Amino acid sequence: MNVKSLEVFKTLAETLSFSKTAERCYLSPSAVTRVIQKLEESYEATFFERNNRNVSLTDAGQYMYYFSLKVLDANDELFALLHPDEDNLRGDIRLFCTVTASYVILPRIIEALNMRYPNVQLQLETGSMQNALNLVASNQMDAGISFIDEHKLDDNLRAHPVLITSMVLVVSKESDVQSIDQALAQYPFIMPIQFLNDNTIDKWLIGQKQSPRIYGEVDGNEAILSLVASGVGVSVLPRVVVEHNHLASKIKMLSIADITAVTVGIVMRKQSLKSPVKHKFWQLCQSLEILDCR
Repeated sequence: MNVKSLEVFKTLAETLSFSKTAERCYLSPSAVTRVIQKLEESYEATFFERNNRNVSLTDAGQYMYYFSLKVLDANDELFALLHPDEDNLRGDIRLFCTVTASYVILPRIIEALNMRYPNVQLQLETGSMQNALNLVASNQMDAGISFIDEHKLDDNLRAHPVLITSMVLVVSKESDVQSIDQALAQYPFIMPIQFLNDNTIDKWLIGQKQSPRIYGEVDGNEAILSLVASGVGVSVLPRVVVEHNHLASKIKMLSIADITAVTVGIVMRKQSLKSPVKHKFWQLCQSLEILDCR
């Protein structure tokens, strides 16, 4: 077993794809297969269940995955100790964010990272912001871009703001409504699932003059904006999400005075910051100017 073999194993465990692993590790798919077979032979265990369509981790594979994370982190720490010059800093950062964040926030991080630490690589995964905190807390991701509330943040996590955005009521551009009262009176309200973990929107709806019909709960900004653009209903979303969506030209935004702006930040585990690579990444994110999208 060597570091390269563990890197190949970790990549396959995260992508569950031999072709993606081969591409990321600059190997052929057959070479990836040989690496995994040698590891399985060395440990006399099966790490992956595979057929013509799917690849999945076995229980032994899960143990091996967490082992590989520890060893690779320790290897990065050793390299940093042996080569204290920051220009030689190297390693991987597993970062989780939404598609919108990858448009708005990520380019600044990547640009700064490439300029300061060109040998530190980001392994990016996108998905619903609902999952970001859990993935970081469970060490499935090193960092996440998420809505943050310092008062509700897990004690094991640290967060640093990178963007502040106001919340807006979104209606179809074709609609003739000019006020929030009109919008809530004429259209059903689409509840955004990603904001149901707190009572902000519920409290705001209760405080309105109108008691709107509820269309239902919908996950994903793309789906919500598609429904709004089609005239199905109205909803509340962060301004930055709407402005950077391809449906922005079909959406009208109404300012909301009585919902406070939300903060988006980089979130990492306190424990992970003991790693020189992850600590430097954290410091780099802290050095970025906060984007104001209100």
